Amino acid sequence: MVKGILAKASGFVTDRIKGFDMYPTSINFTFNGQELPRSLILSMIREFKTLIGGVVSIVIKVIIILYSYLMLRIMIERKNTQKSVNTVVTDILNDKSPVHLNTSDFSFAFNGIIEGDNSFDLLDNPYVSVELFQWVKNTTTGGFDSTDIPMVKCEKTFFKFYNQTEVEKLGIEDYICPQNRNFLIQGNSLSEDFLFLELNIDKCKTGCPADLDTVLSKIRMEIPFVNTYFNFDDFNSPVKTYIDGRLTFDLLPGYLIRNDVFIQKNEAEYLDSYFAYQPGGTKKEFVGVDRVDQRLAVQHDSVSETIFKMQFVKDEATKSFERTVFSFMEAFGNIGGLFEIMEIAGGFFVGVFSGRMFLFTILSHLYQIEAPDDREEINHRSKSIRMTGISLETYCSH
Repeated sequence: MVKGILAKASGFVTDRIKGFDMYPTSINFTFNGQELPRSLILSMIREFKTLIGGVVSIVIKVIIILYSYLMLRIMIERKNTQKSVNTVVTDILNDKSPVHLNTSDFSFAFNGIIEGDNSFDLLDNPYVSVELFQWVKNTTTGGFDSTDIPMVKCEKTFFKFYNQTEVEKLGIEDYICPQNRNFLIQGNSLSEDFLFLELNIDKCKTGCPADLDTVLSKIRMEIPFVNTYFNFDDFNSPVKTYIDGRLTFDLLPGYLIRNDVFIQKNEAEYLDSYFAYQPGGTKKEFVGVDRVDQRLAVQHDSVSETIFKMQFVKDEATKSFERTVFSFMEAFGNIGGLFEIMEIAGGFFVGVFSGRMFLFTILSHLYQIEAPDDREEINHRSKSIRMTGISLETYCSH
């Protein structure tokens, strides 16, 4: 009885596993040499499924399920995001696209600091004077026309930054800022259209204090500015701004310190949708400072009293940031590719055995061999019948 139950259970499990077989052997029925239409023999078995085919099919499906879970997790956690940064050098000589700094996040401030002397005011002192100009190349004369830009204390208005608490913490509220930001940068010195911003610090010309050089050697120029970068890991607002404090210089009496700050016009393109099916996405332009050139020259009083000069010019290089997240289409493509490879490999493996097993099964049903247990049962029944016959004859004779 136990053997019968185990046999039935084994047969049930085997049939269930065979039901998953993706590589059945097709059976074609013919009559007088012609294949019968399927519509006439729907009740007939047209496929032969094997146990090994079912096992291989189950293994493939389990692997595909696990791989699909992995792809889904990678997609949700954005682990396989494609990132790239490309630097392109433009024809700055023929540049026709000015950068409007008033519409960007770029902002700057400056101040002259003397350690231990909090009373020193860069805008009101007998030692130096400060000038800020917007220069525009005159296409008729080839010279330059300047526009004076007024300067005021930054306070909480003129230094444009999203976190004014940090501005206050750094003391930038007491620095000097341009009163307006309506200035442009474009081209270079050889361009027909050359626009740039210039900050000059001139030392005292006449009636100067006796300790002029001593005070100048103590002044440290600090020029914080708002810089920008692209955060590949931020999917809400990837273009970030921060206060860059790299521009710090000590004035040197008898020397001219000149700095060129190159402002880049950058572009970001990011495709953050899971359901993207074609290229293209959100585009955003922003400016940032990537390069600062510094030069030191001997200062000649007969030529100029300028001891510090900083020019804000357009950079010939521009950066392109691109980001594309791992989407459903890519996940389905990877899953489909893996399934196709495993299906083909499984088909080769199962094909080696399925044909032989089909022939073996057919032959085993055509040629039935009597089992030893069946012969013993038949012999036992014959003996019983003969013994019963002897008993009856013996009774009758009496």
